[in-house]
Amino acid sequence: MLREALFEIIQQEYRETGDRIRRERSLPHPDTGALSRLQSRELDLRRELESFPDR
Repeated sequence: MLREALFEIIQQEYRETGDRIRRERSLPHPDTGALSRLQSRELDLRRELESFPDR
């Protein structure tokens, strides 16, 4: 039950990070530093999600 809750939290943060990346990219002058940090965070979250054996 706790593992499922943790998975859902990480999955939600992954989605929100993707949304932030899309918003930043849509700006006339996107902040490349912010984009880089967000993409790194998205990759870390994806790896976390992939580490769940039940998924």
